[in-house]
Amino acid sequence: MAGILIVERSTTLSHVLKRTLDAAHLTPRGELTSFADALTHFRSQSAGNDSYSVVVIGAPARATREFLDLLEFLRSDPAAPITLLMTHEATSEAQAWTNSLRNGHLLLWSQFARLPTLVLRLSPEEGRGPAAPSEGDGLRLLFVDDSRTVRLGYKRLLQRSGFVVDTAESLAQAIDAEEKNPYDLIIVDYLLSDGSGDELCRRIAAVDSRAVIAVLTGSYREDIVKRCLDAGASECMFKNEAVDLFVARVRLLARQVILQRAIDTDRQRLDGMLGAIGEGVFGIDAASRISFANPAALRMLGYDDDAELIDADAFARLQPHTLDGSELALEDSPFRQRERAHDEPTPAMGTAEIQRDVEVAFRRKDGGVLQVDVTLVPLLNGGRDAGAIFVFRDLSEYQRAEKLHHELSHDQATGLFNHRHLGELLAFDVMRRREQGGYSALLVIDIERNPRGDDGQVHPDLLTTLAGILKQQRQTGERLARLDDHRLAILYSDVELENLPHLAERARLLLVEARDRSADGARRNAVIAVCVIGSETASAEAVFERARRACQRARRRGARAIEIDTGAIDSRSAHEMATLWSDRFRAAIAQERLVLLARPVAPMGSLPTFDGGALVGQEWRVARDATNGRDAASGREFIFDVSTRMVGRNGQLVTPGVFAPLAARIGMMARIDRWVIERLLKHIAMISERIDHVAFVVELSRSTLVDVDALRAIEDLIAAAGGSPRHLILVIADSTSPIDAAIDGRSIARLRALGCRFALGNFGTAGNSFTELRHMAMDMVRIDGRFVQAMSTSDSDRRMVGALAQFARNLGLMTIAENADSSAIVQALRDAGIEYAQGDWIGVPSLLRRIDFARLFPAQ
Repeated sequence: MAGILIVERSTTLSHVLKRTLDAAHLTPRGELTSFADALTHFRSQSAGNDSYSVVVIGAPARATREFLDLLEFLRSDPAAPITLLMTHEATSEAQAWTNSLRNGHLLLWSQFARLPTLVLRLSPEEGRGPAAPSEGDGLRLLFVDDSRTVRLGYKRLLQRSGFVVDTAESLAQAIDAEEKNPYDLIIVDYLLSDGSGDELCRRIAAVDSRAVIAVLTGSYREDIVKRCLDAGASECMFKNEAVDLFVARVRLLARQVILQRAIDTDRQRLDGMLGAIGEGVFGIDAASRISFANPAALRMLGYDDDAELIDADAFARLQPHTLDGSELALEDSPFRQRERAHDEPTPAMGTAEIQRDVEVAFRRKDGGVLQVDVTLVPLLNGGRDAGAIFVFRDLSEYQRAEKLHHELSHDQATGLFNHRHLGELLAFDVMRRREQGGYSALLVIDIERNPRGDDGQVHPDLLTTLAGILKQQRQTGERLARLDDHRLAILYSDVELENLPHLAERARLLLVEARDRSADGARRNAVIAVCVIGSETASAEAVFERARRACQRARRRGARAIEIDTGAIDSRSAHEMATLWSDRFRAAIAQERLVLLARPVAPMGSLPTFDGGALVGQEWRVARDATNGRDAASGREFIFDVSTRMVGRNGQLVTPGVFAPLAARIGMMARIDRWVIERLLKHIAMISERIDHVAFVVELSRSTLVDVDALRAIEDLIAAAGGSPRHLILVIADSTSPIDAAIDGRSIARLRALGCRFALGNFGTAGNSFTELRHMAMDMVRIDGRFVQAMSTSDSDRRMVGALAQFARNLGLMTIAENADSSAIVQALRDAGIEYAQGDWIGVPSLLRRIDFARLFPAQ
C-alpha cells in the first residue's frame, strides 16, 4: 500500500513534520529516527513489495556514511518512492544530493508548512480523502427513538460498524445529551412522543451545534422529506430499506463529518501558519478580488486590518510595476496572463506552473513603493482559473540579510570566501574523507608581501589580480578563498592523487598570467603548496598548519617553487601513489614525454642598452666576432640554460617545480637527470659544428649528487661523448643543509677532468654558499633571482647583488643573474659588474630541438 514515511533523527523535527501532515489529513504511515534503520526498512519493504509513495528525509548538515548509503539505495532502486529532502540551507551539496535521485525534491525547513501541498502535488493519491470510518475514528453518534427495541437494534448495528453510540428516547433527552456532550452525528426518528425529527433539527441548529443530523422515517411522503431537509437535516433515511444501504448512508454522513472536521482544522492550521510566517501572502479569486491576506502582507503593505483589502481588485489596489518605477507591462507578465485567463478554460491553464522569483513593486496604502520578490501559485478548478496565491518577500530585507551573510563569509577585497568560511568547508571535507575515504586537496598560493616603490606608494596588488583570474577561470568543484593578506587557497574535493601535479601546474600558469597583468607582479615571488586530505587527516587546523609549513619548505627551495605535501596519506595509499608515479615517470622516459627547453643566458656586452625587447638571435648575430665566434663586445661565450618539462596527458607541459619534488621523493630524480644529460649530449653532438663557443647550463638534483651509482652513470655518459663535455656547465644548487663534501669533491674532480665546468646555484640565499665554495671547485655562481628582481627599485638589493658579484670576482668566478625581466634590471646588473644575465626580457624558454643554431650562429 502507499503511504508516507518520515526519516528524521531529531524527535522535535519529526514531531513538527508529523503534525504538519496530520493537519492536512496526510497521516504518515511510519516514522524512523535513523538512516541505517530506514535503509534496512526499505530493503525489507522491497522484498515484501509493500512500498511507500513518499519518503520525507531530514538531511544532516554534514553527510554521514549512513545518510549517503540511504541516498545510494534510493538512487539505484527503480521502485524508489518520491524523496523530499528537508535541509536548513539550499547548498550546492544539498542540491547535488537532490539531483542525484530519480525523483528527488528539496524543501527548506523554513518552508516546512508547504510540505502538505508539495506531497499532494507530487503524489495526488495521498489526497484522496479519508476512508470510511472504522473503530478508532472517534465519531460519536446519538440515536434517538422512543422504542427501546429499535434503539437497541440500531445501536448494535452501528457499533459493529465502528461508531461510538449513545441513545435517547425523546427530544428533550436528546437535546440535553447534546448540550452536555456534543455529538458528531445524530439520527432521529421522525415521530417521537414529545415532538418530531424536524423540530429537533431546528432546536439543534439554534444552539450552533456541529452535529450532522439525519431523520429516520417509515414514510416516503415528499412533504415530510422536504420539511426535514428545510429544517437542517443532512439526510432522510427509511426504516424499511436494507440494512447495508442504511449503514452505507450513515458512512456517507460520517465521511461528511470527517471532511468538515478536516476543513475546519485546515482552516485553523492555515490561519496559524499564515500568521506565523514572515513572508507576505494574499489570495485572489477568479475575478482578481483579494480573498485573504496574512498579517505579514498587511504589515508590509501598510494596512491595519484585512477588511481594507478583502474584495478589493488586487491589480487596481496594489498596482504592480517594474522596479525601475515604470508601469509593469502586464500583457507579458504572469499576473496579466493569469488575470486574462479566468474566462477561458485552456490547456495552458490546465497545466499552469508556479511563477517564481518575479521582481515587481507593489503600491502601499500610503502611496509608497514596496519592492518584492513574488511567487505566483495558480489555483485551478476543472482546468479553469480559480484564482491564485501570491507569496512575496520584501527585497530590501532579503537583500540586507543576504548582504550580511555574504559579508560574514567572504573577503571584501577579493570577493572570495574568507579564512573562517573556508575553515568550515575544510572541516566538513575532512569529516567526509574520514567517513567515505578518498582524497581532497588544499592548494595554497603564498605571495610575497607587497613591496613599495621608490615613491613609497603601494603598487597594484598581485593578490587581487590573481583572485580575479581565479574567479574568471574557476572550474567545477573549486572553492576559492583568501586566507590572509598574502595567501589565496583553492579547496578541491574528490581528487585523484595522480592529478595533483596538474592542479599545481594550472595554478602556476594562472599565477604567471596574473604577473603579466599586475604592475607589481614582476617584482613579487610566490610559491605553491598542495596538501592532500585523506582518511587520516586530523582536522582543518592541521591542514592549515601543514600548508603553512609546505609553503616555508617551498620558499627555501626557490622563489617560485611548488611543494606537494602528501602527509595525510595512509601507508597503503602512499605506497600506491609511489608506485603510480614511478610507473608514470618510467613511461614518460620510455615514451619520450620528457622534453628539454632552453633559454638564453646572454653576455652583458651583447645586450642593447635601450628598452627594445631584446630579440636575442638578432642582437647576437650582429655582435658576434667573426674571428673566434665569441661575443665581440665582451669576448665571452654564449650560454643556454636547459630545463626539463614533462608532457601531461592533455599535452600540457608540467614544470620541474611540480614533478621534481615527487620524483625525488620516490627515488626517480637521479634517473631523470641521467636522461637529461644523455639527451643533451646527443643534441650537442648533432650541432657541434655551430657551437664552438656555446655552453649549456644543466642543474643536477641533490638526490643525484648523493647517489654514487647515478654519478658513475653520468660520468660514463660524458666520457663516451668525446668533445661534448666542454659545452656542459653543471649547476649544483645551494641548500640549507650541506651535502657530503667528500662525495661532491670526488665527483666534481672526475667530471672536471672530463671537461665539464661547474656553477653554484641560488648563490647567496641558503647560507651554505661560502662553505660549499671552500670544498668544491666552481667556475661560476648563479645569483638567486630574488635579489635581482627588485634591483631597479631597491637600493639594498642593488648593493647586495653588487657585493655578491665583487665576492665572486675576488675568487675568480663568473656571475650569472636570474630574473632579468626588464631593461632597467639589465642596466642595474651591468652597473653591478655581472657578466651574464637571463630572464624574460632576454628570452623565454623554447624547445631545444626547435632552436635554429645555424641562424643564431651563422658561419663567418
